[in-house]
Amino acid sequence: MNEVTTQIRFRTPLLILLAIGLTCAALGAGIVIGGQFDIPNAVLITGMVISILLPFVLAGISFYSTSRHYAAREAMDPAEVREFLLAHRDRSKDLASAKRDVLDVLWRRNNRFAAGMVLLSLLITFLSGICVMRFVTAKLSFLGVISAFLLLAALTRWRFRPSRKWYREWDYTEEEDYPAIYAVVRRAADALGCTEPFYIDLLPDANAGIARMRDDYSVQLGAVLLGLLSEKELYQVMLHEFAHVKGREDQREWDYYSWLQSDACDTGILPVDVFASFLFLRPETQYEEEFELYRFAVSLEEETRADHAAKELGSAEAAASLLLKLKYTELYEYETNLEDALWKDTLEEWVRSSVSGKIEAIRAAAQERKAFYDSLIAAEIMPEELSHPIVRLRLETLGYGNPEQWKELPDWTGAGRTGSGQDPYRAEVEKAIRNTENAMLDEESAEEYLQSRREMLEVLSAWEEKGCPVQEAEYPDVLETLQALGRSREMEAFADRVLAELPEKASRSYARYMKGCHLLHDWDETGLDMIWQSIEDNGNFMEEGLSEIGLFCALTGNEKGMARFLEQGLEEERKKKEIYDKLDDLSSSDHLTGETLPEELANRILSYIREMDEGQFDTIYLLHKDIKEDFSVSPMIVRFSASADENQIWDSMHRIFRVLDSGVDDWQFSLFEYGEVASVKPEKIPGSIFYMPATEKETL
Repeated sequence: MNEVTTQIRFRTPLLILLAIGLTCAALGAGIVIGGQFDIPNAVLITGMVISILLPFVLAGISFYSTSRHYAAREAMDPAEVREFLLAHRDRSKDLASAKRDVLDVLWRRNNRFAAGMVLLSLLITFLSGICVMRFVTAKLSFLGVISAFLLLAALTRWRFRPSRKWYREWDYTEEEDYPAIYAVVRRAADALGCTEPFYIDLLPDANAGIARMRDDYSVQLGAVLLGLLSEKELYQVMLHEFAHVKGREDQREWDYYSWLQSDACDTGILPVDVFASFLFLRPETQYEEEFELYRFAVSLEEETRADHAAKELGSAEAAASLLLKLKYTELYEYETNLEDALWKDTLEEWVRSSVSGKIEAIRAAAQERKAFYDSLIAAEIMPEELSHPIVRLRLETLGYGNPEQWKELPDWTGAGRTGSGQDPYRAEVEKAIRNTENAMLDEESAEEYLQSRREMLEVLSAWEEKGCPVQEAEYPDVLETLQALGRSREMEAFADRVLAELPEKASRSYARYMKGCHLLHDWDETGLDMIWQSIEDNGNFMEEGLSEIGLFCALTGNEKGMARFLEQGLEEERKKKEIYDKLDDLSSSDHLTGETLPEELANRILSYIREMDEGQFDTIYLLHKDIKEDFSVSPMIVRFSASADENQIWDSMHRIFRVLDSGVDDWQFSLFEYGEVASVKPEKIPGSIFYMPATEKETL
């Protein structure tokens, strides 16, 4: 059971009982002692009305001010946003303390606001008691319901300190099963004066982290990481991670931010949760934004401090060896991540390849490609948005900034499988790897895995039975399936066929994008131009495409490509804000008209829709919306019949998206399910019906 579920299950009944109890007490107080107050009826009624309306007015103001704030932020030029963020990072040392002071003020203000709402709700209840006593009528009983509702909404911001029980019942390991690994972690904790209890959670990855849970520490260790590191290197990892949490000056801020992000304030009672979210929207979103800005500003400095602590309390050589292994792992995963979903014949094979097999593959790649990997480390460029310093800078901090010093590193002694006679620590590491793999294997997961694999093979089988055709609306699914099954060379060959055989740029954009990504992950910079072209042809690739370009240029030290990324990326972000973000918005305030497509394009789309129609469609509408003077979009709204099930709806929307996305150059579509935009009332817009199977009426 996760934290949020626990909160809703146990916290909500307690809050309800508390709200009812306080409401009854305040109501009784109003009835019993209210007669002692000689309040004129006009004043009493006016006070009641104002008190009841005030929370709803504040909720409206909160929602409106938040909307205005986001609108103002959206209006900022991307260059201004970038400069604003980088200015905070450049002044992190000066701003850290000031930002914590701001967060402290916001934390106290939010608490006072919540307490004020509780008191206001009790005041309403108290005045309700006076009214009941004075006017002696059951018609006023609704006032108690309103006050209880407002009180419960205010009490949702009461932050219960989580009991140790809920997180100690997680799937942590027992120290008696891994005494040697626990000993390494304890030694690092003791070195930094972290005397509180800790619990280790094994994960199937190559990461490590520590979180403060009340007075305990939750330690996450990846089994892949354990398999790659020596005992000395694990000690360095733990020194670094404990340095982050030891004496953390912003622990309260972290806890409050995590609480806001977790939705633990929800009660599971929809009206209460919706009203409370509006009431506290502005103060809480302001805190979240300030905290995220603060963390962005101080993250690099904190990482450097943690590296210094690990160096002083441990071994600089072991720390350098560790950093190189982590970077080699990152580079290996970059080379292979387009095949990360490599589907084996069985779940067991896939699990082994994801943990123990991955450990051996990383180690082999790191040794075989060491010279190439080292050249990338030496050339890497620091991305602006990175939260950690690049490895080269961290190695400089340790006194290992010269690539000549890396020739004898990393140290693989004591890492990996050692066969019979291995030491207790390595035996525990192998045990942890086996147990992690076994935990990923169960009958339900195996059946789900095999079912997914069968579905992918069916897609390929159907395509192969047709003679492996290049069809503009269907080839993207074939490319994705080939990639998911690890048949990368077939995928690239098919992408080349698409690029050679399809006439329209828009039709070829997905294949170009996929091919470009594969080239980059093969360290071939010709993929850059392919992705830039894909972004120009189809705005759907903008966000992911820019991320791929920026990462490749940073990893390879491609300064020319990075300069283009920074300059042209801003232009693409402006285009996204001014145009593409508006494609997925459709409201009754838009000036909408029926759309008329070129006959050939309309017939092509209609033919595809007729082919997939199995009675799931009610009506399909096609509208015209102007975004700018020189840019418009054709929103398609699909209304499904009452008999359509979820699978039919998802499959139909997916297939229609594919055919629209492979339209013609310079023609932009957007796609909506009728329920999402019912307020637009497309049925009342003249000429909006594009396809209506019930009457076989089609309007072009």
